[in-house]
Amino acid sequence: NTSKYNIIECINEMKNADEYTYRHSINVSLYSMLISGWLSLSRDETRKVIQAAVLHDIGKSRIPNNILNKKGPLSTSEFEIMKEHPMLGYTICQEIPHLDDNIKKAVLMHHEREDGSGYPLGLRANSTNLYSKIISVADVYDALTSERVYKKRITPFETFHEIEKIGYSHFDTRILLTFTRNISNYYIGAD
Repeated sequence: NTSKYNIIECINEMKNADEYTYRHSINVSLYSMLISGWLSLSRDETRKVIQAAVLHDIGKSRIPNNILNKKGPLSTSEFEIMKEHPMLGYTICQEIPHLDDNIKKAVLMHHEREDGSGYPLGLRANSTNLYSKIISVADVYDALTSERVYKKRITPFETFHEIEKIGYSHFDTRILLTFTRNISNYYIGAD
């Protein structure tokens, strides 16, 4: 299938560009798969969410390495360049034959927020798609629990508090609560 071949090409391009982004995308796809199951999505929908999650940061392969791998906080101008990655990813996905439109939209919208404070378009809840809402929760969770050169990782429970500080207004509440309730069960040893 041409579409699958192109997705693999994109994944390899991402891996060559930045190892952290590659690992992060795999982690986000696993968390997104779990969330999809907890939301009782169909097998087909779950497969599409996983594909979107794997591709969500593919636009970072077009961001200059000195910005992508900077060892400290980004300047305002560097952050503006970094904020281009969803649109760059969407453009890359447009070139993948037969790729579902919802997957492309999730790549474009994974940094949009329920209250309209996200980027690149500043869309509100009713304008974003389900895949992007799932991926945004998985994306933030993995970023907070991952170690980077410029920040230490934090524990899952510290992450839940950090997400509360970020604000529930940024995320789809049903998806966020489904995720935190179910993922916390893994850490406290409950079923």
